[in-house]
Amino acid sequence: MVNKRWFGWLVIGLLFTLMTSCSTNTDMHSESQENRLENDQQDNKEEHSSEPVTIKIAIGWDDQIFDSRFGEIDKKLDNINIERIPFDTTWGGLEEIFASGVVPDIVVSIHYDTIKELLDADLIYPLDDLIANSDFNLEDLNPALVSYARSYDPEGRLIGMPDGVGFKALFYNKEIFDLFGIEYPTKEITWYEALELAKQMTGERNGQKYTGLVFDEPKIPLEQWAVNPVDPDTDEVLLTKEPAFRKYYDLMRQYYSIPGIMDVGVEGNLFYQGFAAMNAGWSATLLGDWGDLEGNKGKIEIAPVPTWPELPGVHPYLTTTPMMIMKESKHVNEAFAVLLEYVSEENQLRISRKAGSGSVLQNKDVLSQYGADVPSYVGKNVDAFYEWTPAELERQSQWDRLVDYKIDDFAKSDDDVITFLRKLQEELEVKIKDEKAKQE
Repeated sequence: MVNKRWFGWLVIGLLFTLMTSCSTNTDMHSESQENRLENDQQDNKEEHSSEPVTIKIAIGWDDQIFDSRFGEIDKKLDNINIERIPFDTTWGGLEEIFASGVVPDIVVSIHYDTIKELLDADLIYPLDDLIANSDFNLEDLNPALVSYARSYDPEGRLIGMPDGVGFKALFYNKEIFDLFGIEYPTKEITWYEALELAKQMTGERNGQKYTGLVFDEPKIPLEQWAVNPVDPDTDEVLLTKEPAFRKYYDLMRQYYSIPGIMDVGVEGNLFYQGFAAMNAGWSATLLGDWGDLEGNKGKIEIAPVPTWPELPGVHPYLTTTPMMIMKESKHVNEAFAVLLEYVSEENQLRISRKAGSGSVLQNKDVLSQYGADVPSYVGKNVDAFYEWTPAELERQSQWDRLVDYKIDDFAKSDDDVITFLRKLQEELEVKIKDEKAKQE
């Protein structure tokens, strides 16, 4: 760990020297951070011209996905060529790119560690000033995604443009509801009401067992609270202190206590196979090839996620991957232009209609067309994805990635909620201590 980090700093230092050797003779070391940023902005304004430039984007997508997101942007921006730099999104992978002599203009990484390393090395060009000096209206973006992109930075700066989003929803099988004579969940219901529905549809009909509810994403109820498992400032583990964790595990205990809820006698995805009445999952649930079960998609409808009585109308917090401009880019303005086109209504509509991602915009016309080019979404209630207001996660801890909520273990455990949370907390505290020791 230590050697790797020092290697990274060495590479960055060499690159910085290389890239600044041909610039002005101004003594950069005597400048404050604010002055350096201001000068960088001025330099980029002066360099901005109609001359063709190449914007290199280090990203983990393959060519097909990359072209579907950036292909039309490449065609639209006459003076800009967009090039994909293959990237495994890890810090080690980025070090290798730097070591090869390539400085990406934009970096996209799903890994917190990579983003933290970039922040620690002061390599990210925050977007706040660029946006303030442009015609772009930040309020066009979903505020929950802006909040999440800011949550990486202790100073709350907008470190990147959101690349996309996955919403959460309650998918339900109309055929099973009809079989049990239950009304569809077309209005807001609480998680406790959802469990009552699950009880009513967990049982046997015509010799076949059914379950009332499955969780493709078990943390959905917890994410509506937008709480931190680890305090970002003190590194204190909060699993036994933050009430939301106990509420969540109490709810899941009630769920697992429903007689027969886990006993359908069928292997594989119960919802896809038509043996589960409801599924709490991602907006992309109906995307992809279900194989021989493709016909079951026609039985599925979409409702908003159930809510907590204390949090009516609150959607789980949203996550996204920030698309970050590198401070050492020689084409900051052009890189920013690419990002602006990425979140333009035209491009977001193209992405949304193909269900490649949920739109990062608040534009209802764009949001309502999610999956319009995908047969399995045509005619479905996609507005259910946006009916509630998302919670906002304001900060992240570098140790959040170590948290394992062990929901499967909890389902089989005889421990009460308090005991289970205490054990989780103790395990997490040891993990954090070990990780800190490795970084010393």
